Amino acid sequence: MIVIATDRPIGFWEATHQPRSIEYPFTVIQMKLDRDGNGSGTLSYATRIVAHENNVIELEDFATQPIMLNNIHAETKNATK
Repeated sequence: MIVIATDRPIGFWEATHQPRSIEYPFTVIQMKLDRDGNGSGTLSYATRIVAHENNVIELEDFATQPIMLNNIHAETKNATK
């Protein structure tokens, strides 16, 4: 399981007009790979991250559902030259 969370780009218009989407400042990518490096995952572009008791983290997506990532393949680079 690979999870990447980062801030998302917020443009000038969004920063100055403060629409509801400004409350969702993160992008979260979740990928699950098998032993062969193949898998799937999700990408949530505008997300709010909320920490609850008992080490529970809630991801609230501004969109109705996250973007599905299908047919993910890990790449390995040859270390020898």
